[in-house]
Amino acid sequence: MSTAAPQPKANQGQPVPRIDARLKVTGEARYAADIPLNNLAHGVLVTSAIARGRVRSIELDAARAMPGVLAVISYGDMDGVKTPQFGSAYTALGPLHDRAIWHDGQIMALVVAETPEAAEDAARKVKAEYDVQEPSGHFGSPGTETLPAKGHAQRPQENP
Repeated sequence: MSTAAPQPKANQGQPVPRIDARLKVTGEARYAADIPLNNLAHGVLVTSAIARGRVRSIELDAARAMPGVLAVISYGDMDGVKTPQFGSAYTALGPLHDRAIWHDGQIMALVVAETPEAAEDAARKVKAEYDVQEPSGHFGSPGTETLPAKGHAQRPQENP
């Protein structure tokens, strides 16, 4: 069986001109990010450069000293904060609660500043030293451990 391809644009509707097209292509369009807001802070995450290991030390003083930086939050700053135990905010790897690194790009610090540029510049000043371990890419990797499930989820019940 052979089916010929449709003629170009034969299976499409008529073009609809966009009223914002000229503004977008000329760079004159305003987006939500272009609207200034009062008292707005900007955050940048500092993430791990290794896939598995432990943060031996993390140097935050240079980032905290940068102009426009409001806060630098890392390990120890979150000790009194309870992590969600259920719902969409729950994760087994609570950010900033443990120096263990379980995956590449794991959050190690949060830099908050007055501008996005100040936050990015300060985030680049954060330096970390690691105790590197071999990453485990599959269930058979050295160091992986299989644990039995703690329980069973209840099956949904149909209403009679």
